[in-house]
This record gives sequence, C-alpha cells and structure tokens, in this order.
Amino acid sequence: MASKGQVTIFILLGIVILITFSLAIYLETKTKQFENPPPVLTIDTLASSFKSNMEACFRPKVIKAISQLGVQDKLGLNQYLKLSLKECFDAVSYYGAQVQIRLPMKVEIKKLADSYLIDIKINTKLTLQNQIKEIAHYQVRLKVKETPIGSEDPKITVGGREFSLNRLNKIQNESVVKGELIVSYQKYPANDTQYNLTLSQLGIYKRKPVFDPILTKPFNPAMDKLIREMGKDERLFFKSADYRTIRKKLLEYSFVESVSLNNLQYPHKSYVLLHKLVRKSDPFVNDEFYKYQWYLKNNGRFFGTIGSDINIEKAWEISAGDENTLITIIDQGIFNNVDLQPSILFNHSYDLVDWDNNIFPTSSREIHGSHVAGVIGSQTNNWIGMAGICPKCKIINVRTMDQRGEMDTPTLLNAVLYGVSKGSRIISMSLGKTKYSEYEDKFFQKLANQGVVFIAAAGNDGLSQKNYPAAYSSVISVGATDNNDDLSQFSNHGSWVDLTAPGEMILSVCGERVYCFSSGTSMAVPMVSAVVGLMLSVDSSLTSAEVKKYLLAGADEIDYTTQRLNAGGTLGVLR
Repeated sequence: MASKGQVTIFILLGIVILITFSLAIYLETKTKQFENPPPVLTIDTLASSFKSNMEACFRPKVIKAISQLGVQDKLGLNQYLKLSLKECFDAVSYYGAQVQIRLPMKVEIKKLADSYLIDIKINTKLTLQNQIKEIAHYQVRLKVKETPIGSEDPKITVGGREFSLNRLNKIQNESVVKGELIVSYQKYPANDTQYNLTLSQLGIYKRKPVFDPILTKPFNPAMDKLIREMGKDERLFFKSADYRTIRKKLLEYSFVESVSLNNLQYPHKSYVLLHKLVRKSDPFVNDEFYKYQWYLKNNGRFFGTIGSDINIEKAWEISAGDENTLITIIDQGIFNNVDLQPSILFNHSYDLVDWDNNIFPTSSREIHGSHVAGVIGSQTNNWIGMAGICPKCKIINVRTMDQRGEMDTPTLLNAVLYGVSKGSRIISMSLGKTKYSEYEDKFFQKLANQGVVFIAAAGNDGLSQKNYPAAYSSVISVGATDNNDDLSQFSNHGSWVDLTAPGEMILSVCGERVYCFSSGTSMAVPMVSAVVGLMLSVDSSLTSAEVKKYLLAGADEIDYTTQRLNAGGTLGVLR
C-alpha cells in the first residue's frame, strides 16, 4: 500500500504531465494560427493587392512599347497597349472576386526630371460577395534609362499568335488641288464666244472633261441619261487668278450650275497590328480568327461587353448575301488573299492610279483597301482566316490610291460612276476630307435619287467637325464604337453622323497571307456597306432612302444620341 508521500508525488506528477500536454497543444495551436492566419479579406485590401499585381504585369509591356514607339506617340501606344495589356486581365476572378474591365483605355505620359510617369486609365470593377470596388487608373513609373528608343516594331502575342505593330501615319495633305476647279453646266457652252473670252481673261489655260467616257458604260437607260448629262462638266485649270473671283464671274452665266474647287480625299489611317499567317500541318479551326471578331459576336471574352456587336448570326439566319449584289469599294488596291478571292470580281475592277485592270497593291503597306474588303467579303466556314459579313456578295474594287493615300474629286467621282456602270448600287468610301464641295454634293444626290447607296467614314479626329463625303445628305455617315458600345475616342460625332458601327481593334485582311487589327471609322464603314448588301440581297427594290430608314429602325440605341448598327435587327425589320 502506497504511502501518503507516494500518492502526493503521483498526483503532482499527473498535474505536471497534464499541464505540459495542455501547454503543448496550446503552443501547437498558436503556431498553426500564426502560420495560417484566418482569412480577413476586405474589398479594399483585395483591390489594393489587385492594382499592385496589375501594375507589375503592365511594367514590362509598357517598357517594351515606349522603347519602340517613343513617349510622344500616344496613338500608337494606345493601340498597342489595348491588346498587350489584355493578357494581364485574362483571369475572370482574383481570389474569388469577379473582375470586370471596361474600355476605353487612355494612356497619359508625364516626363519628370529623370523618369516617366505613365497613367493608364481604364475602369475596373471588382465584386466580392456584396462588396464592390472600382479602380479608375493604374500607374507605372520608369527611369528614362529603362526606355531606350529602338528601331524594330514591338511584338505582341494574342491567343498564341504573334502580331507586330505596323506604323501607318495619317496622311497630312492640303485639302484642295491648287489651281484647279470643277464646273457643272446645265448645257455645254461649246460655241459661246463671250464665255470663252471670259475664261481666257481669267487665266484659264486648259479645259478637260470631269468624266472619262472609257469608264462609264451605263447599265440602264435612266443611268445612261444621267451620266450623259454629267458628261458635259469640265475641269478648269488656272494659274494666277483668285478662286473667288473666277467663281463669281462664271456664275454670272445662266448655263453654269456650280463652281467648286477640286478637293483632295484620303483614307483615315492609323496604326495596325499585323499578323503574318504561316500555314502549318496542324488542322485549322474553322475560320481560325473568328474568335477575335468581337464585332460579329461579342461574348465578353475579348476584352469587351457581351452584346456589343452587330448581331450578325441573327442576320445570317435570313441572308448571307447574293452574288448578284455588287459592292464597290473605292480605296487602295486589294491583295490576292485566298480567303477573299471568291468575292472579288477582278475582271470588273479597275486601277485609276495606273489606269489598268491590275488592282493589286504595289507596297506591303498599302493595306487599307484589303482591310475594308476583308470585313465585307471574306468567306465563312472555309477553315482559314476570318468571316466576312456578306460572304456571298461580290466586290468591285476601284483602286484610286496607292500607299501615299490621296486622290482628287474627279478621280473619286469617276470611280463612283465606274462602279455604278458595272451594276453596283452600294458604294463604300472609307475616306474623307473637311472641305465641302457643291459639285460633289449634287453629284451624290443625283445618283442617290436613282437608288445608289453611299456609305462614308465620319473621320478620326474626335471632333464634331464635318467630314465629306460623309456629311452630304445623300450619304450615310458612319462613326465608330468600341467593344463596350462606347463611341470611340477618335470618332468624329454630331447630329450629321447617321449611324455608328464597331471600328476599334477590328481584325481583317492585310495581305495575301496576313491579317491585322486596325482602328478607325474606315473600319466601321464596310460593316454598314456589307449589311446594306444583305438588305439588297433580300429586297433589291429598296430605294436609298428606304435602306437608311431600315438601318436606323433596326439599330441599337447605345446612348441618347448614338445608334449602333444591328444587322440582325435590320434584317428582322426588313423581313
């Protein structure tokens, strides 16, 4: 039998063991709590962490862009960063929070003493349960020495495809041709001695018809009569006299209808991201670039908002075009791209730059016309390239510009009449100028009255200033929207703009085996032209006024002043 002392010792020993065991459990628990603290995640801490991560992701991409483009080239930087920074936002969630990005993106660069401060403004919304936090902008600070200016265009990878930035600066020209004007006659003054004397006194040293008879062989009697009436109009060349003086003197004659300066037209160019397509032995996904054509079907995955598109698949349920529907593209030449070949009527197209039937571009940088044509007529479901909006329509290309990108009024109007004489009722013009021409205005109105539909670009100056021919009443003027249904920063605007269509980061053809992203109201025009092709394929009896009415009736109202093209809606109303 144990003594009281032994019992006491056992009791004390048990207490010590119990205390030691309890202390060990406590310390182990504290250690685990320290190593894995319970998550305390507020929307503010999450947003702060997200912003830091994004800025870290942006940094090398911004360095790369600035080192190649320079800090002054804001247009180029915006174009490049909109695609390259997308990779940083590709995750749909961040630690359980939903991330929503909304364009437009704006990039501002401030030069400090020894560094650049790059402010990237793009609205980001993070949602965690019922908590919402918005981030308005991100900042990246770079030392000047981190951004040496290089010579090669920066590369970018989109969906595993490599693109490079091709610099295509906007052509800056005078808007008129010096020493040349255009006169419209009610009757031709062939034997008017006094008129001929006046021309001589005013210093007119040469007279030439506006329209070349070789180009205009009308397809119906009504058009034949109209073109014959226009055929008497003249280009007058002068050296020293003032235009206003000449105009005033000529308008004193009753047979002179109008006197206008000969204007210069040019395409609205911008930077484009080029992708060289290299065929591999791997099988292609049908229309491999369709997933990048957010303007046809925006599922929200390509840096945009669901539904910010032209609803093309709904339209295709009604029509994909008709080979008897002809669309004339007045622009640069068109490359012999395999995806586009079936749509181009090469034997009916014409080159007004070199005056022959060879419409192929003479430079790899002459891509504007191909890009426009690709949006309209690329074939669908052929396992290559992209999808055009009116793949069964046929395209007539009148090459009026080379890589320099300029033409005058007679060249434009001859191109229009050439397309009309071949049977085309749709004239697509991704070009413009700021000078009004009374002669052009009346010319377009006369043809519109005969059922010809004109579509032209509103311009890329971000202003309300009118661009012509878009602003003429008989022409459908088209502005540009981005992939969030916002009016693009660069797009001209105002009550004179009839309709908008997607025009930002538009993928299309840029060479025989080259595709690219490009931005501008030039890219929005062929979308409207192609939808008009679908409309006339359904009902060829539509007048030009009815076409415009149905386009607007089916369009989506994206704000109280702007309507965006909806192909499915328009064809639904038409049917």
